[in-house]
Amino acid sequence: QIETHSNATHIRVVNILYQFTRFNSNTIDMINHVQNHAEITYLKLIWLKQQKADMLRWMASYADAEKEIAEIQNIVRNPQNSIPAEECQHMKGECSYLLADNARIQNKYPQATDFYSKSQILFQTIESKPGQAKCLDRLGEIYKMQGKYNEAVQVLSNARDLYKAIGDQRGDAFC
Repeated sequence: QIETHSNATHIRVVNILYQFTRFNSNTIDMINHVQNHAEITYLKLIWLKQQKADMLRWMASYADAEKEIAEIQNIVRNPQNSIPAEECQHMKGECSYLLADNARIQNKYPQATDFYSKSQILFQTIESKPGQAKCLDRLGEIYKMQGKYNEAVQVLSNARDLYKAIGDQRGDAFC
């Protein structure tokens, strides 16, 4: 039945199913189908690969998630793909963030800290307050888990300020 629907329909279904971890394996199958059989833009391909990497991480397929992230990085680095510079910078930040999450969930805190810091700097260069806030938030979590409470307070305070600046009440409350 997958073959009978349009690519736009597949992408809408992926967007819906992504919210439900119970369907991760089915969603990954659909992403693979769209990637292999569809004419889609690089930005849609990157988005699909990000979703797939996130699902693979939650399924504890860390190496496979890292492969997807590496593929995204290759797409972003290729100047022939005509992706706008700011979008490239944003994607680089997202890739570092995904790699950080992958390391964090495996308790590789030094590696995760490096990736979150790198991601935060990339988001800062394009003035993405949401990106900066989520990186600082995760860095604060790691510092708390490591018992580095002074660093955690400082970083989480900065994240909270950013969440407030963008009107993210949920992020503000959790910091």
